[in-house]
Amino acid sequence: MLHGFWGDPQDWQATLATLPPAQAATACCLRLPGHGPKPPPVPADFAACVAAMAAQIEFVAGAATTLVGYSLGARLALGLAAAQPRRWRRVVLSGAHLGLTEAAARRARQEADGRWAAALRTQPLEEVLQAWRRQPVLASQLRVGQVPPARLAADARRRRAQQGPALAAALQAMSLATMPAYAAVAATLPVELVVGEQDVAFVAQAARLPQAPLLRVPNCGHNLPLEAPRALARAIGGQNVEGRPPPP
Repeated sequence: MLHGFWGDPQDWQATLATLPPAQAATACCLRLPGHGPKPPPVPADFAACVAAMAAQIEFVAGAATTLVGYSLGARLALGLAAAQPRRWRRVVLSGAHLGLTEAAARRARQEADGRWAAALRTQPLEEVLQAWRRQPVLASQLRVGQVPPARLAADARRRRAQQGPALAAALQAMSLATMPAYAAVAATLPVELVVGEQDVAFVAQAARLPQAPLLRVPNCGHNLPLEAPRALARAIGGQNVEGRPPPP
């Protein structure tokens, strides 16, 4: 299980709590490069980050056959599955972007990530965190009553404990601007998608894989591990999926 940008392996705890016990007991939640109070080193680029995660998976979870990722973790999961297409029986992606196809879009994303990286390197982390959480793609999690206050506070504490320069390096190395476009290869993989119904941009991404099983979670935005861990657990468990069913 691969968390999102500025996330932590503990982000999966609410999801694990509602998985069937046998699945939860065997789950392995990995830390992405550049994340955490003592962050692992950040490789040079997206491909090198995928290779680093592949090595980590083989070391700590060698027999795993289901790969789960959220947001940045979903993009890394796509890279892992594309590199080893026969390695995974299921690839469950929450809030997954399949990749940019136009040079202008890549340049715009590179510039945007560069601005966030500069802020992470030079501004107080709390200020950057507040701005990050107010982005339209994430703002739904701050609605009153959307997330239990204790869970939201714990999420913020984990983010405040991280290191701005390491996060900046991770953001640029694993930028969507440098990730390959995976839509074509994803159509050949055992991908299953989960998306918040109000996460408009990622609903559109899911439409690029019409053959993939899909779970749309009502009244939620992008961050399903935080906003809707029970629904995410159902998807990981292969339940309530629209379209063709997941493999047995």
